[in-house]
Amino acid sequence: RPRPSLRRARRGAGHQLALGDGLHRDVADIGARRHAERDVVAGLNHVLALGFIDPERLAIAGWSYGGYLTARGITQPEGAVFKAAIVGAGITNIFARGGAAGGWAANHWGDPKAMWTEPHTFFDRSPIAHVKNVRAATLLLHGDNDAKVPHGQAVEFFTALRGLGVTTEARLYPGEGHGIGRRDHRIDLLHSIARWLKTHVPPGAQ
Repeated sequence: RPRPSLRRARRGAGHQLALGDGLHRDVADIGARRHAERDVVAGLNHVLALGFIDPERLAIAGWSYGGYLTARGITQPEGAVFKAAIVGAGITNIFARGGAAGGWAANHWGDPKAMWTEPHTFFDRSPIAHVKNVRAATLLLHGDNDAKVPHGQAVEFFTALRGLGVTTEARLYPGEGHGIGRRDHRIDLLHSIARWLKTHVPPGAQ
């Protein structure tokens, strides 16, 4: 079972875009869109205008790239509308992730040197660089044997949030990779998500 307290619980496809700086960046990939969270909030605002959802009970969640986008979103001004967030196997420090496994920068950016020649750009697009802005209660879910996004990404973000006094919890699932496979772990994951939402965006009066 996941360890308590600091709890142990595809690549996006897209088109290659040649930018002026010579890097070939996947437009649907990690960090390539500087303000992708604005697209999420634009869609949210449209639904809010239709009156379908309660603006005082908004949560955001995602896994893998969705986890990155969730973490990125709650660190930006647009993310202030969210009361709760669930980050699943998400990259929170692009620069550190690039140094954790060989070939990652080349696969995602088309240039194996990009991580080292543009460190400030990569870090600026990382949620951890703007973590001081987070207000949403944040649940982090990660496998502790994740080879694609090492679980240290969740630990680092959790540590920062806790240090800043933000309500947070991390569940790291033993032996799990980029997805959660064991039945007991999946049950725990789903119960944890339900508990987090019920606590931080509780059902309103009917």
